[in-house]
Amino acid sequence: MLEEMKIERSLSVQLIDIIFAIENSSNHVTSYYNKKTQKIISLFEELIDQDLIDEIDENWDQYIALPSSYDVHEYQIMQDFILNLKNKDIRDQLWNTIHGKGAFRRFKDLAARFGVLEDWFLYLNQQYRKIAIKWCRENNIIYVE
Repeated sequence: MLEEMKIERSLSVQLIDIIFAIENSSNHVTSYYNKKTQKIISLFEELIDQDLIDEIDENWDQYIALPSSYDVHEYQIMQDFILNLKNKDIRDQLWNTIHGKGAFRRFKDLAARFGVLEDWFLYLNQQYRKIAIKWCRENNIIYVE
């Protein structure tokens, strides 16, 4: 019992590794934090590693799922970014372009044209960082900057 408590208290991870996994999450990639090795592993749908799947299934209590693309809500983040823009013309045009198929591509193209694409990526990275920190805190994992 004491050994388990010691392990649980000393869990740590590089924050950048969590952010990277969140940025690269998709319908085809699932990432986990291994409490024993304190490393992040990713399962890629097209590269099925049955041994790794079996390892996770057999030792599920040693793994914590990282936020998935479903948890991140990038579309909502994009909407929040637009709503926080000071320039009403840019805000309105970007808002009108984010509906329907291809919304992200159109948004990025128009954001580049308006010169706010770098601001978008900074904002998105800040949101990924917040999500990563929240995940670490919820799972009692110390993050290292």
